[in-house]
Amino acid sequence: MGTVAISQNGFQGAQQGAQVHTSGIDWAQLSDAEIMLRVREGDDSGFSILIEKYRKQMVHFMFRMSRNQAVAEE
Repeated sequence: MGTVAISQNGFQGAQQGAQVHTSGIDWAQLSDAEIMLRVREGDDSGFSILIEKYRKQMVHFMFRMSRNQAVAEE
């Protein structure tokens, strides 16, 4: 199992609905589908936006699967 390091404070605004500007893009104005299309084209910053936006839901899902908080967060 691998571990992905995610900056906890790099994209805090994305969770709160604030406008996040990275490379001149207003990510708050893009739909998730549009962000995924940008990621497919090689824009890795969009992936970070989506990870941070859905981090809580992903950890919750993994906790339900593993019943172990440390594993879920990893």
